[in-house]
Amino acid sequence: MDGRHDLRGLKTITIDSALTRDYDDALSFRTAGEGLVEVGIHIADAAAFVLPGDVLDQEAQERASSLYLPDTRIAMLPPSLSEGVCSLRAQEDRLALSFLVTLDEKANIIAHEIVSSVISVDAQMTYQEVNQQLPRDDFLQALQQVSMKLQQRRLDNGAIMLPLPELRVWVNPEGMIQVARHEKETPSQIMVSELMILANTLAAGFFAERRMPSVFRSQEECRPETNPVASEYELFHVYRQRRLFARAQLDINVRPHCSVGVPHYTSVTSPIRRYVDLVVQRQLKQVLETGSPLYSETELQRLISQLEAPQSRIMFIRRKWTRYWILKYLEQEDFQTLDALVLDQNNRFAHLL
Repeated sequence: MDGRHDLRGLKTITIDSALTRDYDDALSFRTAGEGLVEVGIHIADAAAFVLPGDVLDQEAQERASSLYLPDTRIAMLPPSLSEGVCSLRAQEDRLALSFLVTLDEKANIIAHEIVSSVISVDAQMTYQEVNQQLPRDDFLQALQQVSMKLQQRRLDNGAIMLPLPELRVWVNPEGMIQVARHEKETPSQIMVSELMILANTLAAGFFAERRMPSVFRSQEECRPETNPVASEYELFHVYRQRRLFARAQLDINVRPHCSVGVPHYTSVTSPIRRYVDLVVQRQLKQVLETGSPLYSETELQRLISQLEAPQSRIMFIRRKWTRYWILKYLEQEDFQTLDALVLDQNNRFAHLL
């Protein structure tokens, strides 16, 4: 166990898409006394397997993140890690970094701790399965109630919710191109999103309170339009307002994240899929174990600069690759006309939904 907390007795689940094989986060829930509950956010301990400076680490840094495309997937880490010993697969003991958070009935944080752990996931669930089982599952209902209260707390603190549906494109095993509109505000999506935000916020607070260097994620002041959104044009207004916001930035300085509605924020919940998360996980574990950082501010600032090029490359590839498969889908289905919402247009292109 190497000093790890044995949390295999907790009922723990993962919630991901049906295509996921690299499970890097899991959730648990239990009562913790009168009027109190404990939620657990358990993150795959990839740092235990990928050491700073080794060949795997160098390749992961070069890739920056896993790349998911309609017809293929290029993982940041080898499948033996990303889908094997690092992945939080059901009924198997796995190393994790666990955020154990005690909350009262209003979702106020009463206590929390971050610990190295061993967990065993009870069930791998999809978003759709969670939505279907939610009305008759007490465990899922408890997680949903907590997540809704956490979301409301963020809104009260200035968070801005502007969800846009996502267009999912993939090629099925028969070679047929599939396209589906993916909503981000389903109960299961909110559940996962809010608990990951909680873990990322607590991790950022851990560094900020100890004045330890880390990679933080921040966003400048948001200025949404004040006019009420007419339901007929809701998606257009959401798109327009999102374009007014500054992009989130990676930085070594602690600054607020306006759209999330928190005073400090980082990214630590996807260490199998994102290199920044792996680095933050290493830093967090090192401070927990020794009280001293693994990376200096100078090293982290250099890392942020080095990741700019591969991250831009990934965004470019994803955008072009997805566009190609959408055009192939239109060719496959031989559509004559389609209804669409024009979000933006100029002399060169139109952005449609």
